[in-house]
Amino acid sequence: MSKSDLILLTIILFLLSEFEFVKAECVFKRNLYLGSRGEDVRCLQNYLREKKILNFSPTGFYDGRTKLGVRRWQKLNNIYPADGNFNSSSIIFFNKEQEEKSKLETLLKKVDLNKIKIDENNGIGDLVQYYQQVFVDFKPLAISSETIKYFSIDEPFSLSYQIYVIINNQDNFEREKIKEKNKIFSSFFKERVNFLYGLKIKSNLRNFHLAIILNDILSLELSAKLDDYLNKKIDLDELKNELGIFNLQLNLIRKSYINDYLQLTSRNKYFLLDYLSDNKILKSFLKQANAFSLGGFSLGIPFGGRIVNIIWCPCSGFARLITIGPPLPPAPPFLYVPAGFEATGAVYAYWNLYTPQVWVLGLYLPASIPCMQFGVTACFPIGFGNQILMVGTSLGP
Repeated sequence: MSKSDLILLTIILFLLSEFEFVKAECVFKRNLYLGSRGEDVRCLQNYLREKKILNFSPTGFYDGRTKLGVRRWQKLNNIYPADGNFNSSSIIFFNKEQEEKSKLETLLKKVDLNKIKIDENNGIGDLVQYYQQVFVDFKPLAISSETIKYFSIDEPFSLSYQIYVIINNQDNFEREKIKEKNKIFSSFFKERVNFLYGLKIKSNLRNFHLAIILNDILSLELSAKLDDYLNKKIDLDELKNELGIFNLQLNLIRKSYINDYLQLTSRNKYFLLDYLSDNKILKSFLKQANAFSLGGFSLGIPFGGRIVNIIWCPCSGFARLITIGPPLPPAPPFLYVPAGFEATGAVYAYWNLYTPQVWVLGLYLPASIPCMQFGVTACFPIGFGNQILMVGTSLGP
Protein backbone atom coordinates (compact mmCIF):
# COMPACT_ATOMS: atom_id res chain seq x y z
CA MET A 1 0.00 0.00 0.00
CA SER A 2 1.39 3.38 -1.00
CA LYS A 3 1.80 6.28 1.39
CA SER A 4 -1.01 8.24 -0.30
CA ASP A 5 -3.36 5.22 -0.04
CA LEU A 6 -2.52 4.88 3.64
CA ILE A 7 -3.27 8.55 4.25
CA LEU A 8 -6.58 8.26 2.37
CA LEU A 9 -7.57 5.16 4.34
CA THR A 10 -6.71 6.91 7.61
CA ILE A 11 -8.90 9.88 6.67
CA ILE A 12 -11.82 7.61 5.71
CA LEU A 13 -11.56 5.62 8.94
CA PHE A 14 -11.41 8.86 10.92
CA LEU A 15 -14.50 10.27 9.23
CA LEU A 16 -16.39 7.02 9.75
CA SER A 17 -15.44 6.89 13.41
CA GLU A 18 -16.47 10.51 13.85
CA PHE A 19 -19.83 9.81 12.20
CA GLU A 20 -20.50 6.84 14.44
CA PHE A 21 -19.35 8.80 17.48
CA VAL A 22 -21.71 11.70 16.80
CA LYS A 23 -24.55 9.30 16.07
CA ALA A 24 -23.97 7.29 19.25
CA GLU A 25 -23.59 10.25 21.61
CA CYS A 26 -27.18 11.36 21.05
CA VAL A 27 -28.70 8.04 22.07
CA PHE A 28 -29.72 8.02 25.74
CA LYS A 29 -29.48 4.53 27.23
CA ARG A 30 -29.55 5.53 30.89
CA ASN A 31 -31.12 8.07 33.21
CA LEU A 32 -28.99 11.15 33.84
CA TYR A 33 -28.89 13.09 37.09
CA LEU A 34 -26.68 15.30 39.25
CA GLY A 35 -23.13 13.97 39.11
CA SER A 36 -23.48 11.97 35.86
CA ARG A 37 -20.61 12.20 33.40
CA GLY A 38 -20.20 11.18 29.77
CA GLU A 39 -20.83 12.03 26.15
CA ASP A 40 -24.56 11.55 26.63
CA VAL A 41 -24.46 14.38 29.18
CA ARG A 42 -22.55 16.51 26.68
CA CYS A 43 -25.19 15.73 24.05
CA LEU A 44 -27.97 16.74 26.43
CA GLN A 45 -26.19 20.01 27.21
CA ASN A 46 -25.75 20.68 23.49
CA TYR A 47 -29.45 20.03 22.93
CA LEU A 48 -30.49 22.39 25.74
CA ARG A 49 -28.08 25.01 24.44
CA GLU A 50 -29.69 24.81 20.98
CA LYS A 51 -33.04 25.33 22.72
CA LYS A 52 -31.52 28.46 24.36
CA ILE A 53 -32.12 26.98 27.81
CA LEU A 54 -28.43 26.60 28.72
CA ASN A 55 -25.93 29.35 27.91
CA PHE A 56 -22.60 27.66 28.66
CA SER A 57 -20.34 25.37 26.66
CA PRO A 58 -21.04 21.63 27.15
CA THR A 59 -18.80 20.00 29.73
CA GLY A 60 -20.07 16.41 29.87
CA PHE A 61 -20.71 16.83 33.61
CA TYR A 62 -24.28 16.99 34.96
CA ASP A 63 -23.92 19.90 37.37
CA GLY A 64 -26.43 22.13 39.11
CA ARG A 65 -26.81 24.40 36.10
CA THR A 66 -27.64 21.41 33.91
CA LYS A 67 -30.22 20.17 36.42
CA LEU A 68 -31.90 23.59 36.50
CA GLY A 69 -31.90 23.66 32.68
CA VAL A 70 -33.45 20.18 32.45
CA ARG A 71 -36.08 21.16 34.99
CA ARG A 72 -36.98 24.27 32.97
CA TRP A 73 -37.16 22.20 29.76
CA GLN A 74 -39.40 19.64 31.49
CA LYS A 75 -41.79 22.35 32.68
CA LEU A 76 -41.92 23.96 29.23
CA ASN A 77 -42.91 20.63 27.71
CA ASN A 78 -45.23 19.38 30.48
CA ILE A 79 -42.93 16.45 31.26
CA TYR A 80 -43.58 14.76 34.62
CA PRO A 81 -41.83 14.67 36.99
CA ALA A 82 -40.19 18.05 36.40
CA ASP A 83 -37.44 17.42 38.93
CA GLY A 84 -34.37 18.19 36.83
CA ASN A 85 -33.42 14.54 36.36
CA PHE A 86 -33.24 13.34 32.76
CA ASN A 87 -35.28 10.19 33.36
CA SER A 88 -37.34 7.75 31.27
CA SER A 89 -40.23 10.16 30.63
CA SER A 90 -37.74 12.81 29.44
CA ILE A 91 -35.95 10.29 27.21
CA ILE A 92 -39.27 9.20 25.65
CA PHE A 93 -40.16 12.84 24.93
CA PHE A 94 -36.71 13.52 23.45
CA ASN A 95 -36.86 10.45 21.19
CA LYS A 96 -40.36 11.34 20.00
CA GLU A 97 -39.25 14.91 19.25
CA GLN A 98 -36.29 13.65 17.21
CA GLU A 99 -38.57 11.28 15.30
CA GLU A 100 -40.95 14.14 14.51
CA LYS A 101 -38.02 16.31 13.47
CA SER A 102 -36.91 13.63 11.03
CA LYS A 103 -40.44 13.35 9.59
CA LEU A 104 -40.65 17.12 9.26
CA GLU A 105 -37.33 17.25 7.41
CA THR A 106 -38.71 14.67 4.97
CA LEU A 107 -41.85 16.77 4.44
CA LEU A 108 -39.81 19.92 3.88
CA LYS A 109 -38.17 18.31 0.87
CA LYS A 110 -41.47 18.96 -0.89
CA VAL A 111 -40.85 22.72 -0.60
CA ASP A 112 -38.49 24.49 -3.02
CA LEU A 113 -36.46 26.38 -0.42
CA ASN A 114 -34.63 28.31 -3.15
CA LYS A 115 -37.90 30.09 -3.94
CA ILE A 116 -38.41 31.40 -0.39
CA LYS A 117 -37.82 35.16 -0.54
CA ILE A 118 -36.25 36.57 2.64
CA ASP A 119 -36.06 40.37 2.65
CA GLU A 120 -35.22 41.99 5.98
CA ASN A 121 -35.89 45.50 4.63
CA ASN A 122 -39.09 45.16 2.59
CA GLY A 123 -40.46 41.79 3.63
CA ILE A 124 -43.44 41.10 5.88
CA GLY A 125 -42.42 40.51 9.48
CA ASP A 126 -45.75 40.95 11.28
CA LEU A 127 -48.16 38.03 11.54
CA VAL A 128 -51.31 40.14 11.29
CA GLN A 129 -49.99 41.77 8.10
CA TYR A 130 -49.10 38.30 6.80
CA TYR A 131 -52.64 37.06 7.44
CA GLN A 132 -54.04 40.09 5.66
CA GLN A 133 -51.86 39.44 2.59
CA VAL A 134 -52.35 35.70 2.37
CA PHE A 135 -55.90 35.15 3.57
CA VAL A 136 -57.72 38.39 2.74
CA ASP A 137 -55.96 40.38 0.00
CA PHE A 138 -55.06 37.33 -2.10
CA LYS A 139 -57.82 36.89 -4.69
CA PRO A 140 -57.35 33.63 -6.59
CA LEU A 141 -58.66 33.22 -10.12
CA ALA A 142 -59.95 29.81 -9.03
CA ILE A 143 -62.58 31.53 -6.86
CA SER A 144 -65.05 33.53 -8.93
CA SER A 145 -68.77 34.02 -9.39
CA GLU A 146 -68.65 31.10 -11.81
CA THR A 147 -66.92 28.67 -9.45
CA ILE A 148 -68.37 29.70 -6.10
CA LYS A 149 -71.81 28.55 -7.28
CA TYR A 150 -70.70 24.97 -6.66
CA PHE A 151 -70.59 25.70 -2.92
CA SER A 152 -73.65 26.25 -0.77
CA ILE A 153 -73.77 29.32 1.48
CA ASP A 154 -73.40 27.25 4.67
CA GLU A 155 -70.58 25.08 3.35
CA PRO A 156 -66.94 25.67 4.33
CA PHE A 157 -64.47 26.03 1.48
CA SER A 158 -62.45 23.03 2.60
CA LEU A 159 -60.98 20.06 0.75
CA SER A 160 -61.10 17.88 3.88
CA TYR A 161 -64.77 18.73 4.31
CA GLN A 162 -65.60 17.31 0.87
CA ILE A 163 -63.91 14.03 1.79
CA TYR A 164 -65.85 13.90 5.06
CA VAL A 165 -69.04 14.39 3.00
CA ILE A 166 -68.10 11.33 0.94
CA ILE A 167 -67.21 9.25 4.00
CA ASN A 168 -70.46 10.13 5.80
CA ASN A 169 -72.64 9.71 2.68
CA GLN A 170 -70.97 6.84 0.84
CA ASP A 171 -74.02 5.92 -1.23
CA ASN A 172 -75.55 9.35 -1.56
CA PHE A 173 -73.10 12.06 -2.61
CA GLU A 174 -72.98 14.06 -5.84
CA ARG A 175 -69.89 12.66 -7.55
CA GLU A 176 -69.82 15.10 -10.49
CA LYS A 177 -70.37 18.12 -8.27
CA ILE A 178 -67.51 17.11 -5.98
CA LYS A 179 -65.34 16.56 -9.07
CA GLU A 180 -65.95 20.19 -10.07
CA LYS A 181 -65.21 21.35 -6.53
CA ASN A 182 -61.98 19.36 -6.48
CA LYS A 183 -60.84 21.02 -9.72
CA ILE A 184 -61.38 24.36 -8.01
CA PHE A 185 -59.39 23.24 -4.96
CA SER A 186 -56.53 22.04 -7.14
CA SER A 187 -56.39 25.33 -9.08
CA PHE A 188 -56.69 27.33 -5.87
CA PHE A 189 -53.80 25.62 -4.08
CA LYS A 190 -51.57 25.83 -7.18
CA GLU A 191 -52.28 29.57 -7.38
CA ARG A 192 -51.58 30.14 -3.72
CA VAL A 193 -48.33 28.14 -3.71
CA ASN A 194 -47.07 30.37 -6.55
CA PHE A 195 -48.30 33.44 -4.70
CA LEU A 196 -46.55 32.37 -1.48
CA TYR A 197 -43.29 31.68 -3.30
CA GLY A 198 -43.41 35.24 -4.60
CA LEU A 199 -44.13 36.81 -1.21
CA LYS A 200 -41.24 38.63 0.49
CA ILE A 201 -40.99 37.93 4.21
CA LYS A 202 -38.58 38.65 7.04
CA SER A 203 -36.61 35.79 8.57
CA ASN A 204 -38.70 35.75 11.77
CA LEU A 205 -41.70 34.49 9.75
CA ARG A 206 -39.75 31.91 7.72
CA ASN A 207 -40.95 28.80 9.53
CA PHE A 208 -44.55 30.00 9.70
CA HIS A 209 -44.38 30.79 5.97
CA LEU A 210 -42.96 27.33 5.25
CA ALA A 211 -45.87 25.78 7.16
CA ILE A 212 -48.44 27.55 4.99
CA ILE A 213 -46.65 26.56 1.77
CA LEU A 214 -46.31 22.97 2.93
CA ASN A 215 -50.00 22.94 3.87
CA ASP A 216 -50.93 23.87 0.31
CA ILE A 217 -48.53 21.38 -1.28
CA LEU A 218 -49.93 18.56 0.87
CA SER A 219 -53.45 19.75 0.01
CA LEU A 220 -52.58 19.46 -3.68
CA GLU A 221 -51.46 15.88 -3.10
CA LEU A 222 -54.68 15.09 -1.22
CA SER A 223 -56.69 16.68 -4.04
CA ALA A 224 -54.98 14.32 -6.49
CA LYS A 225 -55.95 11.36 -4.29
CA LEU A 226 -59.55 12.57 -4.16
CA ASP A 227 -59.49 12.77 -7.94
CA ASP A 228 -58.22 9.18 -8.07
CA TYR A 229 -61.14 8.10 -5.87
CA LEU A 230 -63.72 9.99 -7.92
CA ASN A 231 -62.35 8.34 -11.05
CA LYS A 232 -62.46 4.93 -9.31
CA LYS A 233 -58.68 4.40 -9.30
CA ILE A 234 -58.61 3.89 -5.52
CA ASP A 235 -61.31 2.74 -3.10
CA LEU A 236 -62.80 4.53 -0.09
CA ASP A 237 -60.52 2.82 2.42
CA GLU A 238 -57.47 4.12 0.52
CA LEU A 239 -58.96 7.60 0.46
CA LYS A 240 -59.60 7.44 4.21
CA ASN A 241 -56.02 6.34 4.73
CA GLU A 242 -54.73 9.27 2.66
CA LEU A 243 -56.87 11.68 4.67
CA GLY A 244 -55.52 10.17 7.90
CA ILE A 245 -51.92 10.62 6.73
CA PHE A 246 -52.74 14.16 5.62
CA ASN A 247 -54.16 15.07 9.05
CA LEU A 248 -51.17 13.54 10.84
CA GLN A 249 -48.80 15.56 8.64
CA LEU A 250 -50.72 18.78 9.31
CA ASN A 251 -50.70 18.10 13.05
CA LEU A 252 -46.92 17.71 12.88
CA ILE A 253 -46.56 20.99 10.95
CA ARG A 254 -48.88 22.77 13.35
CA LYS A 255 -47.04 21.46 16.38
CA SER A 256 -43.56 22.13 15.00
CA TYR A 257 -44.04 25.46 13.26
CA ILE A 258 -47.30 27.15 14.15
CA ASN A 259 -48.04 26.50 17.84
CA ASP A 260 -44.39 26.94 18.82
CA TYR A 261 -44.15 30.15 16.82
CA LEU A 262 -47.23 31.66 18.43
CA GLN A 263 -46.07 30.63 21.91
CA LEU A 264 -42.54 31.97 21.56
CA THR A 265 -43.21 35.26 19.79
CA SER A 266 -44.37 37.73 22.41
CA ARG A 267 -45.84 40.26 19.97
CA ASN A 268 -47.68 37.77 17.78
CA LYS A 269 -48.67 35.45 20.60
CA TYR A 270 -51.73 37.67 20.91
CA PHE A 271 -52.43 38.02 17.19
CA LEU A 272 -55.98 36.75 17.69
CA LEU A 273 -56.66 39.69 20.00
CA ASP A 274 -55.75 42.08 17.19
CA TYR A 275 -58.94 40.87 15.52
CA LEU A 276 -60.97 40.49 18.68
CA SER A 277 -60.21 44.05 19.77
CA ASP A 278 -62.10 45.49 16.78
CA ASN A 279 -65.42 43.92 15.86
CA LYS A 280 -65.28 45.48 12.37
CA ILE A 281 -61.96 43.78 11.68
CA LEU A 282 -63.35 40.53 13.05
CA LYS A 283 -66.42 40.61 10.82
CA SER A 284 -64.42 41.57 7.74
CA PHE A 285 -61.86 38.85 8.41
CA LEU A 286 -64.49 36.16 8.87
CA LYS A 287 -66.56 37.25 5.88
CA GLN A 288 -63.54 37.13 3.58
CA ALA A 289 -62.36 33.88 5.11
CA ASN A 290 -65.68 32.16 4.65
CA ALA A 291 -65.99 33.21 1.01
CA PHE A 292 -62.40 32.94 -0.10
CA SER A 293 -59.05 31.65 0.94
CA LEU A 294 -58.81 31.01 4.66
CA GLY A 295 -61.61 28.49 4.39
CA GLY A 296 -59.26 26.55 2.12
CA PHE A 297 -56.48 26.67 4.68
CA SER A 298 -56.45 22.99 5.58
CA LEU A 299 -54.82 23.59 8.93
CA GLY A 300 -58.26 24.78 10.01
CA ILE A 301 -61.44 26.62 9.10
CA PRO A 302 -62.10 29.93 10.88
CA PHE A 303 -64.85 30.51 13.39
CA GLY A 304 -65.65 33.53 15.51
CA GLY A 305 -68.34 34.96 17.71
CA ARG A 306 -69.60 34.72 21.27
CA ILE A 307 -69.96 31.60 23.38
CA VAL A 308 -73.68 30.98 23.80
CA ASN A 309 -73.71 27.73 25.73
CA ILE A 310 -71.38 25.12 27.25
CA ILE A 311 -72.25 21.43 27.69
CA TRP A 312 -70.07 19.01 29.65
CA CYS A 313 -69.41 15.57 28.16
CA PRO A 314 -68.59 13.38 31.20
CA CYS A 315 -68.49 10.16 29.17
CA SER A 316 -65.89 11.73 26.85
CA GLY A 317 -63.29 12.38 29.54
CA PHE A 318 -65.10 15.58 30.56
CA ALA A 319 -64.73 17.18 27.15
CA ARG A 320 -67.03 20.11 26.34
CA LEU A 321 -69.42 21.02 23.57
CA ILE A 322 -69.62 24.79 23.16
CA THR A 323 -72.15 26.69 21.07
CA ILE A 324 -70.88 29.72 19.13
CA GLY A 325 -73.11 32.59 18.03
CA PRO A 326 -72.59 35.33 15.36
CA PRO A 327 -70.93 37.21 13.68
CA LEU A 328 -69.80 34.52 11.20
CA PRO A 329 -72.93 33.60 9.25
CA PRO A 330 -73.46 30.74 9.37
CA ALA A 331 -71.29 29.97 12.38
CA PRO A 332 -70.34 26.38 13.12
CA PRO A 333 -72.95 26.00 15.88
CA PHE A 334 -71.15 23.37 17.91
CA LEU A 335 -67.45 22.95 18.65
CA TYR A 336 -66.04 19.89 20.39
CA VAL A 337 -63.35 20.76 22.94
CA PRO A 338 -61.33 17.64 23.92
CA ALA A 339 -60.55 16.93 27.55
CA GLY A 340 -57.36 18.70 28.60
CA PHE A 341 -57.42 20.96 25.54
CA GLU A 342 -56.69 24.06 27.63
CA ALA A 343 -53.29 22.58 28.56
CA THR A 344 -52.15 21.84 24.99
CA GLY A 345 -50.84 25.31 24.13
CA ALA A 346 -53.56 25.83 21.51
CA VAL A 347 -55.56 28.22 23.74
CA TYR A 348 -54.38 31.84 23.60
CA ALA A 349 -55.08 35.00 25.56
CA TYR A 350 -57.14 35.47 27.52
CA TRP A 351 -57.61 31.73 28.06
CA ASN A 352 -61.28 32.29 28.95
CA LEU A 353 -62.83 29.48 26.93
CA TYR A 354 -65.59 28.35 29.28
CA THR A 355 -67.39 31.61 30.05
CA PRO A 356 -70.68 32.42 28.27
CA GLN A 357 -70.73 35.61 26.15
CA VAL A 358 -66.94 35.73 25.82
CA TRP A 359 -65.67 36.53 22.31
CA VAL A 360 -63.68 33.76 20.64
CA LEU A 361 -61.82 33.44 17.35
CA GLY A 362 -60.00 30.37 16.10
CA LEU A 363 -59.76 27.42 13.74
CA TYR A 364 -61.68 24.15 13.64
CA LEU A 365 -61.67 20.91 11.66
CA PRO A 366 -64.98 19.76 10.14
CA ALA A 367 -65.84 16.52 11.88
CA SER A 368 -68.76 15.00 13.71
CA ILE A 369 -67.50 14.15 17.21
CA PRO A 370 -70.08 13.01 19.78
CA CYS A 371 -70.46 14.58 23.21
CA MET A 372 -71.14 11.50 25.33
CA GLN A 373 -73.34 11.57 28.44
CA PHE A 374 -73.86 8.82 31.04
CA GLY A 375 -77.05 6.79 30.61
CA VAL A 376 -78.66 4.09 32.72
CA THR A 377 -76.75 1.21 31.12
CA ALA A 378 -74.34 2.92 28.71
CA CYS A 379 -73.10 6.25 27.40
CA PHE A 380 -75.06 8.00 24.66
CA PRO A 381 -74.45 11.11 22.51
CA ILE A 382 -76.25 14.31 23.47
CA GLY A 383 -74.79 16.33 20.59
CA PHE A 384 -72.07 16.46 17.96
CA GLY A 385 -69.39 19.08 17.32
CA ASN A 386 -66.58 20.09 15.00
CA GLN A 387 -63.05 19.50 16.31
CA ILE A 388 -61.57 22.71 17.70
CA LEU A 389 -57.89 23.24 16.77
CA MET A 390 -56.91 26.58 18.29
CA VAL A 391 -58.68 29.54 19.84
CA GLY A 392 -58.11 32.95 21.37
CA THR A 393 -60.60 34.67 23.69
CA SER A 394 -61.46 38.11 24.97
CA LEU A 395 -60.90 39.00 28.61
CA GLY A 396 -64.62 39.07 29.35
CA PRO A 397 -68.05 39.38 27.70
